[in-house]
Amino acid sequence: MGRRSLISMTAIKRIQSTINRLEKEKERERLINSQGSQRERPPEFFLEQVIFNGTTRVAKIVIKQMQEYRTIVRYVTQDYVKYPIYSEWKVKQKTINKSIKLTNLELESLNKHSDALIRKFAEQIIIKINNEDLFPSWFLRIYLKKEYELDLSSFEDAHKKFVFDTNKDIYRLKNEIDNYQKNNKELEEKISKDTKKKERVQLRLEKIKRSKPNLLKKILTLGIYCWFVSEKRKQKTSLQLETIIQSITNMNELIQANNDSVNECNKKIDNKKHLIDNSEKEYLNKKNTRTIKYNKDVNAIHPLVSEVSKNNKFLPLKLFSGMEYEKIIGCYIIHNVEKDKYYVGQSKDVLRRLRQHFNGTVPKNIIFAEDYYKSSLPDVSLLFEVKIIKCKTKDELDKTEKKLISDYDALNTGYNSTSGNE
Repeated sequence: MGRRSLISMTAIKRIQSTINRLEKEKERERLINSQGSQRERPPEFFLEQVIFNGTTRVAKIVIKQMQEYRTIVRYVTQDYVKYPIYSEWKVKQKTINKSIKLTNLELESLNKHSDALIRKFAEQIIIKINNEDLFPSWFLRIYLKKEYELDLSSFEDAHKKFVFDTNKDIYRLKNEIDNYQKNNKELEEKISKDTKKKERVQLRLEKIKRSKPNLLKKILTLGIYCWFVSEKRKQKTSLQLETIIQSITNMNELIQANNDSVNECNKKIDNKKHLIDNSEKEYLNKKNTRTIKYNKDVNAIHPLVSEVSKNNKFLPLKLFSGMEYEKIIGCYIIHNVEKDKYYVGQSKDVLRRLRQHFNGTVPKNIIFAEDYYKSSLPDVSLLFEVKIIKCKTKDELDKTEKKLISDYDALNTGYNSTSGNE
């Protein structure tokens, strides 16, 4: 896995922005709650600027120091003791300039630098350099972990919010069930009353139907008996009975509708509980998948290469400025990645010889200069890459050089003007 695939500068800046926001919130709380009568507060340091030269690997670092202090404006005496009265807080500041050569080895130990300020701002210095190829292993581990923790927090927050919102829905549905059941209870009580009323009306109607004309009763009741057995009273009682029966029927239908609604609510509750279970499984699956990726990314981290002899592959020329100097006897191959042209050479001090060809990534040698200045690459510093093959004897140097010129066709299609030493 390439270094660029582990974590991008965009992700680094997003993480740093989140961390800065959280730190500012903590600082605001500290300032709000701070008390005391000290004369001065501890100095605060801010990384103001980093000017980095990718060719020389020299970083010029500008740090601003700010310190709050206050002076005694007068004294007051109480119980024969003088107490100072202080002024409002004032600020004094100064600029601290530092210069450091950030070789790959230096970058790998920047977070443990002997200079406390360099050590303090190690992460920010790397961020301001803004070059993913120069991310040291400790820096990648820090930000991969921060990204991992932020992702886990995001997964957990999303899961908790879903569970909270779903439980709110369940609570609402349970309230609806309670209301339906309460309504049914009221309806059942009313049905009970209406059923008794229906029985009384039915009994009255049956008496009316069973009654027969009786002249004696008519005379004794002064005609009231006639009304009691009249067709009109019979119709009125029948209508009353029908109304009561219809009301009971309607209430039973409403109870059934409420029961159906309760069943529907219970189904919805079961479904939402199922969704919560699925959300829990999805959250754990996301967490597990992200953890596997994090561990894989961490295991893919390797320190920046600081010794050329430990690498036998083609490396971008610009990376050599960050390598530690070592005297290497061997052959070197310079490759123009845009035109696919090669140059093969030999030296008893390969790194010194490369510095004779290039100033960083800018050619000193005219044979490379034309292609360099006519290159259409977005980043011309990536035009050339170099591979070094170590040798031991002069005879081995000559044989290896000759073979490499042939293998890479450097005489016919490359930069070499001879086929090598005979």
